[in-house]
Amino acid sequence: MKNEKTYELVLMALFTAIIVIMAFTPLGYIPLV
Repeated sequence: MKNEKTYELVLMALFTAIIVIMAFTPLGYIPLV
């Protein structure tokens, strides 16, 4: 249970970080391959 909760928390943090990066980065700056 605890391990699953930790995994969910890490996933959420990663997702949030990606959103923040995408928000502050021009669309053509990072090549999406």
